[in-house]
Amino acid sequence: MVSCYKNMVLSTGARSNCYKFMVLAHNGQRIDLLLRIYGSYSVLGCCYRFMVETLLLQIYGRRTASILLLRMYGWRQPTWYDYMDCRMQQIGISCIIPPCSKKLMDRQNAIAIKADGSSIVTKANALIDASYNLTLNEQRIILACAAKLDGRKPMPRDAVFVLGVDEFAALFDSDPKNAYAEMEEAASRLYERDIRRIDGNTRKRLRWVYMAEYRKGEGKVRLGFSPEIAPYLTMLHKRFTSYRLEEVARLSSTYAIRLFEMLAQFSDTGLFVISVADFKTRLGLDVKYDRFSNLKARVIEPAVRDLSAKTSLDVTWLGIKKGKAVDRLEFRFAEKQQLALPL
Repeated sequence: MVSCYKNMVLSTGARSNCYKFMVLAHNGQRIDLLLRIYGSYSVLGCCYRFMVETLLLQIYGRRTASILLLRMYGWRQPTWYDYMDCRMQQIGISCIIPPCSKKLMDRQNAIAIKADGSSIVTKANALIDASYNLTLNEQRIILACAAKLDGRKPMPRDAVFVLGVDEFAALFDSDPKNAYAEMEEAASRLYERDIRRIDGNTRKRLRWVYMAEYRKGEGKVRLGFSPEIAPYLTMLHKRFTSYRLEEVARLSSTYAIRLFEMLAQFSDTGLFVISVADFKTRLGLDVKYDRFSNLKARVIEPAVRDLSAKTSLDVTWLGIKKGKAVDRLEFRFAEKQQLALPL
């Protein structure tokens, strides 16, 4: 019977799989049967996870649904239980649980973000080296929220970060008149953004957030980091990089921010060397700028100019050729010399 269902599931698309999963659960199929049919849960497709989580919470309740989804996702970190708490509250807002859950959402551990550029951003080096592509304002929102975390401690329980337009404009020297539209657009896209990592033969895709919303009347973004990303922002005791948020706050391109983070990993040596292929992969540019001249003119040189003009670093770079083509990039950087004040 299991193999029959499995063949049926694997022969159809993600939408149909999700529907069949719901039918099986509604018809009282045992949890162990569902696990054996769906295995790693990958056949459902990420965009239908919310529907399945909703169904399981309705049918089995918080504890059993949490255990089932933990096994399906293969999570090992302790934050999965907090994730399910937040998911239940999201489901309530979606009118699948009575609307009183809106109050539950507001009672989450809201962390207000103040305009403080001296806050420290801490990231695992593996996250800095990963492949992802965020717009400038998406990057800014992520960094403003990350700067409120202590990289040595666990992610606060039920943490939802609240960033207002005034704080956003003050932190990043943005025009308050444009900040409303910029934040709304960034928040609407953040949920779909992901991170791609390669560990040996394993390719991973991780979501930045499990929830991002823009409250129009309030001019505020509310954001919750996904459980998958928490280990790359918290409980970090080795192989991590920290820097002050004000160092990147005035940068005008997301590529400049990414390059600054890459350089910050090598602050002891002042030398960073990377292949052109790896550089493009990290920036999510695998299929763009096939001609090096375009990559140089639109990504590398603007980023280096931005860093030298708006951060504490003086940066130079050199393309190293292999044959006739540029194969590697070499970046040299140093802290700018501060001029002595006259007595």
